[in-house]
Amino acid sequence: DDPSTNEEDQHDSKSHRTVMNSMFSYEDEEEDVPEDIASLSPEQQQTIIKRRAFTLLTIGTAAVVLFSDPMVDVINEIGNRLNLSPFYVAFVLAPIAANISEVIASLFYAKKKTRKT
Repeated sequence: DDPSTNEEDQHDSKSHRTVMNSMFSYEDEEEDVPEDIASLSPEQQQTIIKRRAFTLLTIGTAAVVLFSDPMVDVINEIGNRLNLSPFYVAFVLAPIAANISEVIASLFYAKKKTRKT
């Protein structure tokens, strides 16, 4: 057994542990509680936050149900007018159309990013 190898393994293990702990450490984070419920008890806060989350999820689900069928119709029509194969429409055009808001948001974020941040 080479003692230097054992020391390297311990160093690698410690540095890996340090990196993982810093990535998933919540010690420095403060809980963000909306101002309108900050004065309530933790149980009441949880109840209100869960109710708001459920409401937002319900609204989001309704929006998806409402707009998904028209979106599919529009994407199919674009594919038909451009004489694109259904494969291309399904595996290229539809995912791009579905994620365009994330692409635009990431482009704006990238433009704001400087060398220091």
